[in-house]
Amino acid sequence: MKREADLVGKGDEEFFDIHLVQAFRRDDELVFRTGKPLINRLELWYDEQRNHAWFLTTKTPLRGKGGEVVGLMGITRRDESTHNYHPAGVVAKIVDYLNKNSTQALSTADLARTFFMSERTLHRKIHESLGISPYELMIRIRIQKAAEALVKSNAKVIEVAIEHGFCDSSSFTQHFRKRIGITPSQFRKRHQSS
Repeated sequence: MKREADLVGKGDEEFFDIHLVQAFRRDDELVFRTGKPLINRLELWYDEQRNHAWFLTTKTPLRGKGGEVVGLMGITRRDESTHNYHPAGVVAKIVDYLNKNSTQALSTADLARTFFMSERTLHRKIHESLGISPYELMIRIRIQKAAEALVKSNAKVIEVAIEHGFCDSSSFTQHFRKRIGITPSQFRKRHQSS
């Protein structure tokens, strides 16, 4: 945007995919409901070049004269820290591993064994860093890789589904729609035409 006026009155959905908008709104609702800030939460999103990147999000409540939450202030910035020194360093390694193995349908037990930890420890570390379960992280990464394949190749939807660890087209479509907001075919049409 070149001017502030270009942003006024616009919603998230005019700039981001629906699954991101839904995640933003869940966080907003949590801050409004609890009145507690969300500070420097490490999140995994696509950057401008469609590569995975780490971002830190902070959202704080704005209070009215009576102390009630009347709005919120939020900022998201790229995490420039070195992952080896970041408290979520092991999570960064897990995400990197999942990106490299996105064609496999791994279980949380498999993932925990790979990183020499219990499933409980794996769940705690991922949830503390990203606010989601290991299973959800694995599904999101597989969906994101599948979405890239849908746009960059002419493979059939079922082929993309199987290549990314989904047992059939129905399961893939269900997971894809839940996280992206549209079917794989609709996603392909929208992004290949643009």
